[in-house]
Amino acid sequence: MGRARGRGAHQDILRLWQRQRAKGGSSVTAGTKFTRRQREVAALLSAGFTVDEIGSRLSISARTARAHVEVLKRKLDVSRSRDIPAEFQRRTGVNPIALALLMSETNG
Repeated sequence: MGRARGRGAHQDILRLWQRQRAKGGSSVTAGTKFTRRQREVAALLSAGFTVDEIGSRLSISARTARAHVEVLKRKLDVSRSRDIPAEFQRRTGVNPIALALLMSETNG
């Protein structure tokens, strides 16, 4: 009986993984990749910018900026935007505040 239950759990995990993969994503692992734009948004969030300010700074709409924040929250498995910088640093080893400073130096 224990084996059948274990096999069922394995099948549930496999189905969940397949659904996540079909959506184009998965729950976050240490190997999660971030696009350049996602790194920029994480950096600006860590510097205290609002979503509207991020949109303006990156020349994208606030709606698009909000979408980037939502993707980051999903990839990092956090529920609040304010948790993105710390979790981003934990997962990538990159300090988003330092990244924001580098961005400001290169953008004038």
